[in-house]
Amino acid sequence: RRAASLVPEGTVGEDVAPVPSSSADTGLGEGQDYKRVLARLHGIIAKVQDAQLRAASGPVQDVLPVSIIADQEWGSLVRVCMREEDAAAAELAVDLMKRSGASVSEESINHVLAFYAERGDVPRAETFMANALGASPTETQRDLHIKAHLRAAAPKTIPEQALSVLHNYELQSTPAPMSSYSRLIAALFS
Repeated sequence: RRAASLVPEGTVGEDVAPVPSSSADTGLGEGQDYKRVLARLHGIIAKVQDAQLRAASGPVQDVLPVSIIADQEWGSLVRVCMREEDAAAAELAVDLMKRSGASVSEESINHVLAFYAERGDVPRAETFMANALGASPTETQRDLHIKAHLRAAAPKTIPEQALSVLHNYELQSTPAPMSSYSRLIAALFS
């Protein structure tokens, strides 16, 4: 089974700024290898979750976490997906991380969120944030959220949605970083 069939259609991105890679990233990406890895991980995690459900219904109800791949390998998989400009696959990798019990790094979330912010794809950015974030967004994630709204605004207009999101963060006592304010001020004067 192909990983592409596991994610909604139309969620593959276009161009993105280069994603830094590490030595662990080598070998993946060529010939859609990362999609085969994602499909295999999806199948493994489904089987592990099924076994855990069956075990939880038995006499012993303690379920031990199962490490499928190392946290660094999950991060590498997300970086490869983003290098291939495949945000849907990166989202799937983050979802599989969560389902497997692995810790989802802020860096992995930020790579995907930056992809959507750069394109002004607010619906996908907000859906991803809702699905991927367990707590309130970090400063960088708030900045990327505001950036997505700013990029989505029509040129030569007041970015009202971006301003509204900024104000909502302020009301929650989680202000955005100065880069958000600078970006919005520049947009207001252009």
